[in-house]
This record gives sequence, C-alpha cells and structure tokens, in this order.
Amino acid sequence: MTQAQRIKWNEDMAEQLRQLELKKKAQKEEELNERLWMLEQAALEENAEREVAERRHKDLTQLQKEQAALLEERRQLKKLEFAEKKEERRMEELRQQAEDEAKSQRKEEESWSSTLRF
Repeated sequence: MTQAQRIKWNEDMAEQLRQLELKKKAQKEEELNERLWMLEQAALEENAEREVAERRHKDLTQLQKEQAALLEERRQLKKLEFAEKKEERRMEELRQQAEDEAKSQRKEEESWSSTLRF
C-alpha cells in the first residue's frame, strides 16, 4: 500500500468512525428522548389521576356537607313536630280543664238553683 493509499484509508476509517459516533450519539439522543417522553406521559397521567381524585374528594366533601345539612334539617323538623305535639297536648289539657270547670260550674249552679227552689 502506498503512502497516498494509507492516507486515504486512514481518512476513510476516520470518516467511518466519525459517522459511527454520530450514529451512536443520535441513537442515544433518541433513547433519551423516548425516556423523556415516557416520563412526561407518566407525569400527565399522574396529574390526571390527581385531578380526578381531587374532584372525587371535592364531590364527596360536598355530598357530606349536603348530608349533614339534610340531617340537621331533619333534626329541626323533629324538634318542631315534637314542640307542635307538646303544644297540642297542652291545648287539649287546657280545653279539658275548661270543660271540667264549666261542668263543675254548671253542677254548682244547678245545685244552687235546686237549693233555692226549695
């Protein structure tokens, strides 16, 4: 091999080596980009799951608040119903007492009027 052929061969080998290094670099960059894309996708999925969980938590919290409000409303209604029944009983007792007093007064008047007749 002549000196010119050796120089040409060395240049060719250097070019092939440079091309191989460029190819390896491009392949490594592609692998890194693929990993980065996968990490980004995982982050997006995680964010979506977190948002869903937050919405679910918010919905559950709202539902619990509504249930608590309904329960309090029922308690207030029961208190009101109890107070109404108590008032009805008191009114019935007063009515009964007034009737009893009226009967008693009638009897007393009848008794007086029968004594006055004699």
